[in-house]
Amino acid sequence: MSQNPLAANDRSKFRVNINPKKLAWELEAISFILALVSLSVRYLKYKAPVDNMASLISVVDMDTELSIPSIFSFILLSVAAALLVLIAAHMKKAQARHAAQWYVLAAGFAFMAFDEGASIHELLMAPMGRLLGGSQPGIFYFTWIVPALAGIALLGLFFVRFIIDLPAKTKRAFLLAAALYLGGAVGFEMLGGELASVEGMKNFNFCIVATIEELLELSGTIVFLSALLAYIREQFQMVLININR
Repeated sequence: MSQNPLAANDRSKFRVNINPKKLAWELEAISFILALVSLSVRYLKYKAPVDNMASLISVVDMDTELSIPSIFSFILLSVAAALLVLIAAHMKKAQARHAAQWYVLAAGFAFMAFDEGASIHELLMAPMGRLLGGSQPGIFYFTWIVPALAGIALLGLFFVRFIIDLPAKTKRAFLLAAALYLGGAVGFEMLGGELASVEGMKNFNFCIVATIEELLELSGTIVFLSALLAYIREQFQMVLININR
């Protein structure tokens, strides 16, 4: 009869050690490598034409759905959403303030993870285009930006008190993460719209802007994920994973 190596009177401890800062730098390095590979492939397509690039682009392009960078982003956003759910559940159980805001953040990151593959936000372009009276030139070329800006403003109001009450270190990290992510998702998307309305989207200049946009979004997500891990470490006395029968 084989003996259970994890006998009841001699349980081994399973511990996972994570250094948030080190993890953030490692993930940022991966992001930059993905961006460089994506730009290199796009350069070969537009500046030094190489045949049969379509299949390679679909795998490594930063601005293509279900590519390696897109899957990487999906994983980061999903992990952040999972951590937010854990924090929210703990806050609710402890009857602490702002549990609702933590749950809303979790739902938001879950939606962003899903949007990485489904591009739900792009479905807003056609109805918004009709509402605005046709295709918009310049920074609102991608018309989904209009409702996105309104949504960001409303969410900003909803989270003001939440942000103010965060520990100073977490607050700074959250604000940096938001600046990076929104700088890419909104700022560079608007810059890309300006470029697309003049030169179109099938050129290397647009690819540079789109790549920077995606890189900023990844960087914002990584900073936020690192901040969540640091927050859990500093605010919770003990973190346990209990697996019941």
